[in-house]
Amino acid sequence: MLRLKKTSLLACVAFFAPTPCAWAQEASHLSQLANEAQWKKILYYAPTWFNGTRSLIDDARFFLSKKGKIDAELELKATVQAFTEGTPAKRQQALCKYPARRKWLEERLKKKFADPAPEDSSEICKRLATFTTSVHSDKVSLIFSSYFPGNPASLFGHTLLKFKKNSEEGQPPNELLDFGLNHSAHTGNTNPLLFPFLGLTGRFPGYVSFMPYYVKVQEYNNSESRDLWEYELSLTADEVQMILLSVFELSTHKIDYYYFDDNCSLMMLAVLDVARPNLRLVEKFDAWVIPGDTIRIVAMQPNLLGAVKFRASNVKRYLAHEKMLTAVERTAFNALLEKKQAPKEKEFPLEALNRLSNVQKMHVLDTALEYFDADEKLAANETPRKWNRERNLLLKARAELGIVSPPLVVETPQNEAPGTAYPSARLSFGIVHAVGGNSTNQTGALLGWRPALQTLDSPAAGMSSDLGISFLNLEGLLQEQGVVLREFTLLSIEAIPLKRPNLSSLSWQFEAGYKQRCFANCQQTFINYEAGRAWTFTGNEGRIALRGGLRVGDDSRAAFFAEPGVVAVLNLPMSEAARWSTRVSLSRQMSLWEGSQWVFEGMSRYTFRPISPWESSISIGVHNSEAQFVARGLYYF
Repeated sequence: MLRLKKTSLLACVAFFAPTPCAWAQEASHLSQLANEAQWKKILYYAPTWFNGTRSLIDDARFFLSKKGKIDAELELKATVQAFTEGTPAKRQQALCKYPARRKWLEERLKKKFADPAPEDSSEICKRLATFTTSVHSDKVSLIFSSYFPGNPASLFGHTLLKFKKNSEEGQPPNELLDFGLNHSAHTGNTNPLLFPFLGLTGRFPGYVSFMPYYVKVQEYNNSESRDLWEYELSLTADEVQMILLSVFELSTHKIDYYYFDDNCSLMMLAVLDVARPNLRLVEKFDAWVIPGDTIRIVAMQPNLLGAVKFRASNVKRYLAHEKMLTAVERTAFNALLEKKQAPKEKEFPLEALNRLSNVQKMHVLDTALEYFDADEKLAANETPRKWNRERNLLLKARAELGIVSPPLVVETPQNEAPGTAYPSARLSFGIVHAVGGNSTNQTGALLGWRPALQTLDSPAAGMSSDLGISFLNLEGLLQEQGVVLREFTLLSIEAIPLKRPNLSSLSWQFEAGYKQRCFANCQQTFINYEAGRAWTFTGNEGRIALRGGLRVGDDSRAAFFAEPGVVAVLNLPMSEAARWSTRVSLSRQMSLWEGSQWVFEGMSRYTFRPISPWESSISIGVHNSEAQFVARGLYYF
């Protein structure tokens, strides 16, 4: 264990103000100070599975003691020594490198460390000076970027922090110029096929980064068409300052990135814990961290949550414009899109707008320009390819109108607010009774577990009504013959978007895993993919989809098979707490050794949530000549 040298008692006279050697009088209290929650949070200590603690930071350069990752007391003593011993240049460099530690120590010891070489020209001191003069903020928000199945790292959503930039006197605030704090994996030139494996095993280095908020808006809102939810936090100016200093300490240090625990969300919680240690946000997650869960946990903390703001994606902005068009304006808008220039045409005809008033033209042109951006997912100053000439012509026509567009109001989808979601993990129990086929009058008990997330069988709460995700769903069947595995879903993703005029309404599903398709003795290990079209049905929330699909795998007869088929899906949200879903499929299973056969399947399920965090469902399923009646109770935690 490190000990303070006797020579330190003399050295501190020169380097510690205003009362020399005051820190030495507190030396006997260093062990006590090292056990304080905020010191451990500054070091990013978190509980381990074996009742210990260790830092989330995996870069040895972050620590001053060789055992600093696991021993807070050694790190504290090494920090005090670095601040008070050695040459003036080395002491100054330590004070610049660890401003959060310095601030905390000075507050706890009620003394100030003197800067022995304030004119020091070391790189770290220059960076700190630039950081402290350019970053001014006293308010912070937690941002949630909605689920994005196009990237495995963002499949469960993404979180970051936004620091409100203090406006200069006389300048109006602009939140796009605020500061964004992000933690992400650096994948480099790695083969994308290896991303899931490397992300699950922590083989990607992760780094925190500080950038203008508009960069993340362009990436998420525009390039990936994801909604952003902003949760303002009631941290004090002093607490925000502690976060910023801690972020500076972290800025160049590696944190191994794991998709399910040491991810973007855990680091944002860890940063908030630095500011207010009694929140203990990191400690509320034991095994995995789902971004949506972190928003829910933060929303539950007393006196922490402020206003909630919604920033719609480019697709939602376009749909809001399109929805407000009158019949005449919509006709002109559709005619405009149909007259996309042919390769040999010199100009894009605008005669569809000739009979409209200037206000009507404004509505049509605003909608068309928003559509171009949404259709091509344009971000920042990207140049469109598909609509390049058309966009320029419409921008010119729009400018010639000389009318200022009113602010666009996009309705906030309250049922998708992540702070209102059920917990992602659940336990299920139930009973199944089978009749017909080879399973007449057989009954069994069901017991299951799923760590994440929400399927489209459940009422929409906390995520998009268009998207369902299930990961590692596990269910067993208990019957007289013993316990058998009924289902293991490695990953299931299903999308049933509502009708989106002039945009793709592709409905699709991907599923991989193991399943008993009937009551018993019909197991399959498979991969299934379906794609088709979705339509709005009975109002604004009901939907129907027709898809073609292909299932391949190995079945109970040890026979490899391919099974093409057609699928019809009906999905009806009955209320905020209930949903009815029906799925019917007809396929032709072609086995490598066992020949081929027709397979008819159907499932109709009614799911409701009587009281949080409980859910109940009843269903009727058919597999060829066998029917199953199932009742389940589900508990989310």
